[in-house]
Amino acid sequence: MIIVDTHVHVGGRYVHVEELINQMNQKGVDKAVLVQYRADLPPPGNTDNTYHVACLNKYPSRLASVGIVDWTKEDALPKLEYWAKQGIQGLRLDGEAISPGQDKYAIWRKAAELGIIISVYNKLDSISQIAELFPNLKIHVEHCGQPTINEVKILDLAVYPNVFVKFSVGGLSTLSKQQYPYKDTQPFFENIFRRYGSKRIMWSSDYPASGRIIGYDKTISYIMREIPYLSWTDRKWIMGKTALTMWRFEE
Repeated sequence: MIIVDTHVHVGGRYVHVEELINQMNQKGVDKAVLVQYRADLPPPGNTDNTYHVACLNKYPSRLASVGIVDWTKEDALPKLEYWAKQGIQGLRLDGEAISPGQDKYAIWRKAAELGIIISVYNKLDSISQIAELFPNLKIHVEHCGQPTINEVKILDLAVYPNVFVKFSVGGLSTLSKQQYPYKDTQPFFENIFRRYGSKRIMWSSDYPASGRIIGYDKTISYIMREIPYLSWTDRKWIMGKTALTMWRFEE
């Protein structure tokens, strides 16, 4: 089984990439997708993706990257194109991101043109319209759709084949009133699974944040041990195969 962690953070207030690689080696994680951080910064977060590019250059077979550009600025589109040329494959966007000027969906449109994957956080109200407007745009919804913010909107988005779910234990824990393994959230995730299927769900750890809460081991083993109705084939898709249909890693 190939394991791909589709949501990890490095740099800034987070860990150095070497610590991430060390953890991946210890835990048997083959590849990971770096997601640019927003914590402790004004919106939209860290727009300097230089460190991500350095990480990609050092570990091209292990890492891919989701960067951030400030979509509210006039230079957002050329900035996105610049980072794409540097190897950044994804863009992290607020679900309500609106571009300046006449085309309010300009940043989404540019991402679709460049083949950039979108990693979406916060409100999902506009995502159905965006998914319809740009059917070739791959939209990855973070943390099981952040149910404390969006309730069950993630379930309705399953009708759009270009929308995918990033599963994280942290995404379930925010909904739970229990301790790990958050059994009271199982019906919610089962609804996601029945709507999307394993080929549109990708495991993510949110390392190092969730790792500090329950340990990196448990974020990895959750899909394998805590969800009994998943077949072995389902687990292989969720833990890595789905991600490998999206992200490019050098051989």
